[in-house]
Parts: sequence; structure tokens; C-alpha cells
Amino acid sequence: MSDVGGEKRFASAVAKRLALLGALTQGDRRSTGQSNALGLDVFDVENTFGSRALKEMLKLVWKCSNTSLTEANGPQAIHTLKLIDAHLSEALEESDGEWKDNLGSFEDDKISSQTYYDMMQSLLLGPCKRLAKERVKAIEDGRSVAKYLTSVETEADAVDTEDIKQKIEEELSAAKQVGLNFNVICHIWLFDVGVTKKLSGMEVLDDGKQKQFLGVARFLNRCLGMSLPKQELMITHFIKSYEKEIERARRKEYYDIGIRTLTGRKVTIHKPRSFCFRGQDGPNERVLFYKVDVDKGCDSATAIALYNEAVQKEASSNVTIDANAQSTGFYINDQFMRKEAYLIINQGRNSAVYSPDKGKEIFTNKWGSSLTQCNQHEAVEVWNEQIQLDNPRRHETTYVLAGDIVPVLNKVLISSSHRPDIIRVVTPQSTPAPGNVGMDDVLVLPSSEGTADTYQNDKTPAVGDKVAYEIGGVILRGVITEVCLLILCAFCF
Repeated sequence: MSDVGGEKRFASAVAKRLALLGALTQGDRRSTGQSNALGLDVFDVENTFGSRALKEMLKLVWKCSNTSLTEANGPQAIHTLKLIDAHLSEALEESDGEWKDNLGSFEDDKISSQTYYDMMQSLLLGPCKRLAKERVKAIEDGRSVAKYLTSVETEADAVDTEDIKQKIEEELSAAKQVGLNFNVICHIWLFDVGVTKKLSGMEVLDDGKQKQFLGVARFLNRCLGMSLPKQELMITHFIKSYEKEIERARRKEYYDIGIRTLTGRKVTIHKPRSFCFRGQDGPNERVLFYKVDVDKGCDSATAIALYNEAVQKEASSNVTIDANAQSTGFYINDQFMRKEAYLIINQGRNSAVYSPDKGKEIFTNKWGSSLTQCNQHEAVEVWNEQIQLDNPRRHETTYVLAGDIVPVLNKVLISSSHRPDIIRVVTPQSTPAPGNVGMDDVLVLPSSEGTADTYQNDKTPAVGDKVAYEIGGVILRGVITEVCLLILCAFCF
């Protein structure tokens, strides 16, 4: 991805279609094309949360609110201030003292000029009224930014350029204090590509239903009409709004993360309880209730193996590593009463951070500025001490419903006080390969005698197959006479 903001528009389309294809073919939005591994999931913004983020962002733009996730940079803010000063200067020249009457359009103006003048009139007499009033005073005192820039362009040899730049900076600082912000700039930029307050409203369809006239796809397409610097700032501002909306949804627990995977250093699946439902919605269906305990930690041996694997990959690949990010290696945080050890693996845009208490986490490369790099021997000592402490935050208990979920799904959703997640449980292999904890074919269910009930799923069972299962120390042998396929769906609370 380059700095061209419009490329995010096409990445969004690619990510959405890859996720959709994975959902249709494999039942998992994250599977086909490994869109998450490519980093494209970040740009999949054409969804409900993208629409909400766009609506909230435009609401602040039309109000020219001082609350903004993006700061106005110097050149763009100066250019906007120049447009405002030029428009106000023109109104002052044509007025007999009441400049407000000349801000709008006239009947003999072209249609394009009429729409521009009407937009500036509603902007300067509406949310930017204070800004317009102060700029009129500045223009009357001979401090017009438009005039300053014109003098630099036409009389470059006769004026003190540095002095003019200093005056422009002073006027820009004063304008920001009375209302010039990034939302004001966006207001004018969006008008240039045909996005107005009226367009961003709702339209009534033939069947009487309402539909948002300006969706995310149309908004991103309109942004392609901007110059490259404006395009990058505008779409970056939208992405920030989108991430804020996602974070709000996570806090309120209504964000759909697709299929959540439960993995860890140790995954214990307790023996389930079985429930049978009666009635029209689910006669004779059985739902299993599991308790799953997950140890999310990472031991020192796994950390060393991951480090050696990462070093070999970096040596054999030609991937450019961000020079400002932490290099791959072991780090110590000694700012607290007890030292904490970390393993950071630089992955380019992001870093994989491993710790004894939380296992693997993904952070941006700006994370971990307070850490001190150390040698492997020192890190292992601190790592082993943390593992032995058995920090409670390392453990997580999850309750899972599995089995015939679909017939009773509505009852589950109504009775639950929290939004359930669709999950998969990954049990570690007996001798896990470094950095590769995959799906295991053996599901271990501890029994009351302390032994394990083991079920093998090597192949799809069929009628007539001979089977032998060990359950509670007893081997059951027989021939399959009937196969009942369970719905592969689980909900996590």
C-alpha cells in the first residue's frame, strides 16, 4: 500500500469479497485467501460499523465541530483560510457595510458558482460564524491571508518572504482559536467532490423504506476525486473514525468478530452436561454445555523456539523491517516491582509480542518504548520466574454450548444477558511445534476418576464401519448402525 488514499478503497473491496468467499465455501470468513494474514481485514470497512462511522464522522463535519480525530496540517489549513478570506474580501468589496448580504449567490451567476456561494454562505453564517466575524476584522485591518499569498506570488522579489510567512502563521494560529479545524476543511473538500449535507441524508425508496443515500462505497469513490494529499488525509480520517466505532462496539459487547478461536498453553475441556429440549422449536434436540479452562501463557522453551525460527526467517528473507520498530529479540520491563520478560518478533507493520502471562498479542510497532533489550539467558531467568508465579490473569474460563444449537438458537439469544460468540476450541498437540498450535483431532474430556475420555475423529464415520473407542478405561467395540451428524456450531459466553 502506498500513500495514495484511494488504494484503501480497492483493498476494502478485495477484503470484503475474500471474506465472503471464505464464509460461503468453508464457513469461516477468515479462511479463503488468508485475508487476515495479508492485512486486508483492516480495510474491510463496507459494513454496518463503517456506515455508523461515516454517519458520525459526517455529523461532526457538517457541524464543524472542534472535536476531531485528525489535526489540520499547515499547508491544507492555510489553503482553506485563503479561500475563506478571498470569499469574505469579495463580499466586503461589493457591500455598503453589510457584508453578510453578499455572501450568497446572485441570479446571473452560473449554476456551479451558485452552489459554491450558497455553500460558503451557509458555512460562514452557520457553524463558522465566529470565524467569519474575526476574519472580517482581520481583512479590514489589512491582514488577509489571501492578500499575503498573492503578494508573495506576484511580488516575490519586492517582499520579505520570511516576514510574510510569519504573518501567515500568526493569522493561521488566530483562526484556529476561533473555529478553523479539520472538520471545516473537510466540509469544503467534500463539497468539491459533490458530497453535501443533503446528499449524506436518507432517501425514501419506492416501497416506503429509507436508505442512506451516501454509503461507504460511494463516499470512498467520491474521495478518489480529490488530490492525492487531500485523499490520503480524508480516508485516514475515516479509518480513524471506523476504528473508534469498532472500539465502542467492543466495549458494549455487540461487535461481531466472526469465529473466535480459544487457544493456549494448556486447554482443559471439562466433561459436558447434556440438555434435551422439548416443544415445537426443538423436539429431542440435545445441547451440550462445556466448561473450558485456558492457560494463555507461554513457557520459555516455546519462546526460544519461536525466536530461533524468527531469526532464521529474517536472515533468509528480503523483507524490509521498520527501522523505528523494536528489533526481534528478548526484552525486559523493570519499571515495576517485579521484572517482566517479553519476546518481540518484528513482522513489518506489526509486532508479535509473547509474554509468560498473556501468550501471543499483536501490537503496532510503536508499542513497547519502555522496554530494554536483553540477552536470551537473562530473559529466560525472568521468564521462568513469571511462569512459576502462575498469575491469575493467565487463566480464562469460558462456557460453551455445542450440539444441536440452531433449533434452540432463538431461546439461547433471548435468555442470554451477553452477546454469544461463535468459537472454535483448539487443543495443543502433545508435542507442539514451535509457533504452530493447530487443530487437534483428539478431544480430551477429563472424567471423574482422573482418567481421560478420548474420542478419535480420524475420518467421517459411516454405517458398517467397525469402531473401538476407549472411554473411562473401558474399550467399547462394535459396528456403526446409524450416523447422526451434529451441527458444527458453538456459542461462547
